[in-house]
Amino acid sequence: MKRILLLFIAIISLFATHAAVKDIDSYIPVNDVQDPNTFVVIISNENYKYEEAVPFALNDGSTFKLYCEKSLGIPEKNIKYVPNASLNDMKYFLSWLEKVMKAYNGQARAIFYYSGHGMPDDSNKQAFLLPVDGHSTSPESGLSTETLYARLGALQSSATMVFLDACFSGASREGGMMQSSRGVAITPKKNAVSGNMVVFSATKDNETAYPYRDKNHGMFTYFILEKLNEDGGCVTLGELSDYVRGEVSRMSMVENEKSQTPTVLASVGNTDWKTWKLANVAATKYANIPRNLVKTLDAGNHNLSINTSNGNKKSSQKNKLAMADGKITINGMEYELVRIDKGTFSMGSNQKLNSHSTFSMNQPRHNVTLKAYAIGKTEVPQAIWEAIMDDNPSENKGARLPVENVTWEQCQTFIKKLNEQLGTQFRLPTEAEWEYAADCGNSMFSDTFSGSKRYEAVAHTGSSTIECGSLQPSSLGLYDMSGNVAEWCQDYISRYTAAPETNPVGPKKGFQRVVRGGSYKDEPELLRNSHRGHKRQNESAPFIGLRLAHDM
Repeated sequence: MKRILLLFIAIISLFATHAAVKDIDSYIPVNDVQDPNTFVVIISNENYKYEEAVPFALNDGSTFKLYCEKSLGIPEKNIKYVPNASLNDMKYFLSWLEKVMKAYNGQARAIFYYSGHGMPDDSNKQAFLLPVDGHSTSPESGLSTETLYARLGALQSSATMVFLDACFSGASREGGMMQSSRGVAITPKKNAVSGNMVVFSATKDNETAYPYRDKNHGMFTYFILEKLNEDGGCVTLGELSDYVRGEVSRMSMVENEKSQTPTVLASVGNTDWKTWKLANVAATKYANIPRNLVKTLDAGNHNLSINTSNGNKKSSQKNKLAMADGKITINGMEYELVRIDKGTFSMGSNQKLNSHSTFSMNQPRHNVTLKAYAIGKTEVPQAIWEAIMDDNPSENKGARLPVENVTWEQCQTFIKKLNEQLGTQFRLPTEAEWEYAADCGNSMFSDTFSGSKRYEAVAHTGSSTIECGSLQPSSLGLYDMSGNVAEWCQDYISRYTAAPETNPVGPKKGFQRVVRGGSYKDEPELLRNSHRGHKRQNESAPFIGLRLAHDM
């Protein structure tokens, strides 16, 4: 009896009628008018190394980016989105904004957005933005708002707009206190703003910037986005200020039973800022854009929808294909993908050369910028492989165990057959995509494990494999990236260089393909995110499998 194959692919309608109850995260106004003379830096810091996480900060930043691109018509190349930024990251992209404004000689606008921890310096009451690798007990590890305002105020821009979804009292978004504040909220000095600049802040004085849990956002960012959604992006800063101040003040009392009052600071002599428009023309149509909300402390991980190449269901005599919530389902086995937003990170190891740094292959660290893509939530289980390939080469047998003992070439055949069935373009991830996903977009995790500093929480080691997704997920909702089986990547292995790269795919020729992630047979050092393995593409091993990827 022939095996029945059920493959479900979500097909999304690009344009829909504006719903009465809209989801601002996916139902987005799309502007036909482009704005090539506005440049944006977006920093969203959520996963802190030494402080508690900031709930929904990554979703704040990625959604703000989406509105800049879709609703304000700003080209994607003009937008630098930096999730989980280090201090060096923050300084680098601030410098980028300065260079761009200088090149445009006053004929361009600048937008700077930040979501994350703010902090005060107890000694001088100055305020700081805290990078993910910073210490709240060490102000020098942060970026002072005094420095930020001075540099942004000196920009050669026609207008500079700053949005800070943070408070500077030493309180966290959850309402608790960070290490440096010792339980006492401190009101930092207000920094004067200069130049042609206006600053929107989430709070006043010693208030806390709270989350809006039902909406998976910070309260301040949510109402900025809601107003942009309502007005199709064409809103003046005066209208935005009135709306956000009123809505946040009211809703914070309802949701959190605490006051939160957004404030606006304008540079001296800047009397017309209230008439500035974010978009000169309002968007008149809305797109239903499928998105995977980034998993945070209490934001669920949603399924990613993958479109077929022709936008239609595919069917054949052998297989029945249908649509169901963005999941691929084969013989009762589901396979999901997670969206990874565009970003820049430092690829490679910080550790000194050791016995595991084979031929210096893990160094030097170098900046890599990636476009958005999707990657499998788990490794491919045997049930899905067997349904497509009609065989199962795995040494450790089990429908929900990861398929292994497969060559890189066999993986290509599996993916080719899967794509023929669906009209999709599944592939293996590139090595850079794999490491960026394993690091959860945060370069400071390159020498730790995906989802934990302790390998036991996220990486299975022992005498055999375990079921896919059995252990703790990473903050992006990915399982087993630090070990169950190692995973084939698309690239040929080659030495790193120090030069920055954009969407690298490896050399065109080589002798061995990249294998990443460590396996149940490996010792902990080989499970670290930055460790690189390699094997000939026609060779297999009972500890090497695969994980799917897909372009966005």
